[in-house]
Amino acid sequence: MDSKQFKRIIIEIIAGIILAVILCSIWIGFGYYEAKAKDISEYIVRFFGIQIYAISKEAGNYKGIANNQNMVFIGVITSMLLMIIAETRYYFKAKSRK
Repeated sequence: MDSKQFKRIIIEIIAGIILAVILCSIWIGFGYYEAKAKDISEYIVRFFGIQIYAISKEAGNYKGIANNQNMVFIGVITSMLLMIIAETRYYFKAKSRK
């Protein structure tokens, strides 16, 4: 692995983590919106079936508990997928130049 590829992979991994954080934040925001709109006492936020956040209503206020292990798992999967897609794209782009 050369220096350029190593830098590219590090950037792809970091971008995957950032993408996962953004997606989880959006999902959690939608979860709060849903819980408040339906005025329910408990709501589980799921990301493709994986529980990432639990919202509960206590004394009229909504509180949330993050499931950090599942959020890290989503970050790892997102990073791997982004890296595989980007490296495959780079490979075919480099191959077509030859």
